[in-house]
Amino acid sequence: MLAVWAPWLLLILGILFFPGIGFCISIALFDEWIDRKFYAALQDRIGPLHTGFKGILQPLADFLKLMTNEDIEPKAADKWGMRIVAVIGLTIPLLALLFVPIINISGILSFEADLLLLSFLTTILALVIYLAGWFSANKLAMPGTMRVASQLLSYEIPILMAMFAVALRTESLSVAGIVTWQLEHHRPVLFSLPMVIFFLIFLLSSQAELERSPFDIPTAETEIVGGWEVEYSGKKLAFFRLSADLQMLYAAGLGAALFLGGPIGVEIWIPSFADWLGTGASLAQPAGVMWVGAIRIAYYALMFAIKTTLIVLVFSTMRALMARLRIEQFLEFSWKWLIPVSLGLMIVTFFWVPWLDNTLWSKFEALFPGGAT
Repeated sequence: MLAVWAPWLLLILGILFFPGIGFCISIALFDEWIDRKFYAALQDRIGPLHTGFKGILQPLADFLKLMTNEDIEPKAADKWGMRIVAVIGLTIPLLALLFVPIINISGILSFEADLLLLSFLTTILALVIYLAGWFSANKLAMPGTMRVASQLLSYEIPILMAMFAVALRTESLSVAGIVTWQLEHHRPVLFSLPMVIFFLIFLLSSQAELERSPFDIPTAETEIVGGWEVEYSGKKLAFFRLSADLQMLYAAGLGAALFLGGPIGVEIWIPSFADWLGTGASLAQPAGVMWVGAIRIAYYALMFAIKTTLIVLVFSTMRALMARLRIEQFLEFSWKWLIPVSLGLMIVTFFWVPWLDNTLWSKFEALFPGGAT
C-alpha cells in the first residue's frame, strides 16, 4: 500500500514545498533582494540593509507588512472582481513554475507540448492584469490599464517567437525535451545560430512583460500615480507584488531552460559526470544510491539558482542603464523592430540554420577532439 501511495505523496510534497510553491517563493524573494541590492549598487546606493543579513529578509518583511495592512476597496469598484484577479494573478506564475526544470531535466509537471500551455498562461496573465485595472473603476488607473494592455500584447509576440524558435531548433515543444536536446548535443541552445539574438529578444520582451524600466510606463508613479494597481492595498497588493517576483523568477527560469540548459551544469560537456549523477532518473532510487540522488537534487537546485540569479542581474542592469520610454516609443520598438527581426530569424532558422549550425559544430569538434563529446 505504501509503495502505491508513495509517488503521489512525493508529488504533493514536491508541489507544496520543494521544488514547488515554497521553494519558488523563497527563491523569488531572494531574487528580489538581489535585484534591489544590485540596482542600488549601480546607482551608488545601499539598498535593503537592516532586516536580516544585509537586508536579505526585507522582501519577506515587505510582503508580511502588506498582508497586515488595511484592505480598502472603492465603493464603485467590482469588489469580487478585484479579489479574484488578485488570487489568479498569484496562481498563474506559481502554476507556470511547476513546468520549469529545477531539480531535474523536467519540471514537477511535464508533458509533450507543454510549451504551448506556458505561452497560453503568459497571455492569460496579461489579460488578468488588464482586468485588475478595469475592475478598480478608477479614472486615474485607466491610462495605466490601457497602457499595460498595449504593452503586454505587443511584447507577447516577440517573446513567443523566441520560445518557439528554440522549439523549432530542438524539434521539441516540451521544455524537458529542449533541456534533453541540450544535454544530448553537449551544448546550450545559446551556442546555436541565431539563438543569441533570440535570447536578447527574450530578455528585452521579458523586461517589458515584467513592466520594469525602461518599460515601466504602465505603473509610472511620477506620471500616473502607480497605474493600474493604484486602488489595490493590503492583501491584494501583497499578492500582486509577490506575483511580480514570481513572474521574474519564471522569466529567468524559463530563459535558463530554453537557452542555457536549465539546471544542467558542467555535465553538459562531461557525459561521464552526467552518467554518475543519473541525469533524468526518477527520484525513487534504491537506498544504496539514494545519496547520489540527493547530491543530484542539491546540485541541480544550485545550478537553477545561479542561472536565474545571473539573468536577474541582467534585468537589473537593463533597469539601471535605460531611461523610461514614452508609450509610442516602446510600442514602435516592438512592432517595427522586435517582431520583424524575430519573424525573419524564424524563417532563417527553419530553412538554413540547422544544417549550417551542425556543420560548424562538427568542424569545432574536429578541431578539439574529445572536448565537446
